[in-house]
Amino acid sequence: IRAAGVRVIQDFARAKRPELGSPDDTLAEIPAANQDAELAYLKARFAPQFKAAFQEALAALSARDQNLLRLQFIDGVSPEEIGRIYHVHRATAWRWLAACREELIENTRRLLASRVPLDAREFSSLMNVVRSQLDVSISRVLRKTPIGEP
Repeated sequence: IRAAGVRVIQDFARAKRPELGSPDDTLAEIPAANQDAELAYLKARFAPQFKAAFQEALAALSARDQNLLRLQFIDGVSPEEIGRIYHVHRATAWRWLAACREELIENTRRLLASRVPLDAREFSSLMNVVRSQLDVSISRVLRKTPIGEP
């Protein structure tokens, strides 16, 4: 009930402020701090492959993991509150969230590696951008995905 109440309040607050960006924003449109021309090129060049790999990796997460990420990034529920919702200690909720993020990064990395023809250095640079923009990407994808659908 608490999570539903939080969701209603946040939906109401979001409705009052304008959304920034188009509904189809991608990694290529997210400016990274201190990015050089090569990173900007990599982001723009491989944005469609990243988007597909990221969405596939997110869909591969368990329903609980997707719900944990949705609670944190869409509903703004703190790990302490997530622990209360799932009747676990807050440290356990923190570990669950960290494991979700790492699994998401690793699955995205694996899928992206099979789709983009880059040498190890370029791929490492691209993955650093992915890691730095992960929270924004999670929020955007989950915001567009209806509840109950990965």
